[in-house]
Amino acid sequence: MLEFDIRYEGHGWLWTTLTAPSFNLEFPASDVPYDSIIQLTDAILSLLTYQGPAVVLWNSEPIEHEFRFHRDVENVHLTVVEFPDERRTMNAGDAIGDVTGSITGLLSPFVGTLQRLADNENFRNEWDWDFPAERLQRIQRLMEQLV
Repeated sequence: MLEFDIRYEGHGWLWTTLTAPSFNLEFPASDVPYDSIIQLTDAILSLLTYQGPAVVLWNSEPIEHEFRFHRDVENVHLTVVEFPDERRTMNAGDAIGDVTGSITGLLSPFVGTLQRLADNENFRNEWDWDFPAERLQRIQRLMEQLV
């Protein structure tokens, strides 16, 4: 249903791929000005603990993407919006696509990619931010409770 992958592109860049039934998105993500990886872990934690909607910002210099997540009782909804640059003016973004899935079904691809990134001893050198290991451990515990 949903695939998410991140590959190292060189210092400070991650090649990011999101594939859903109705859209495919590939872009290089910069480590400035946002730590998108920590934002992603925070978004997943928010969804798993019913803390409300969450947004993850990805900067491709100059294009930016927002992954907008929200949850209802049974499903997680993701809308991807693309902006021409870092400015957030009304109606400046274009919706790229939407996907809805079960909590585990939609979040598992993101969690799997985070787990793979956590195994890289050079993460800090590649991304310029520390990997949010404690957050990932909390996500893993919460996901296990859903199974």
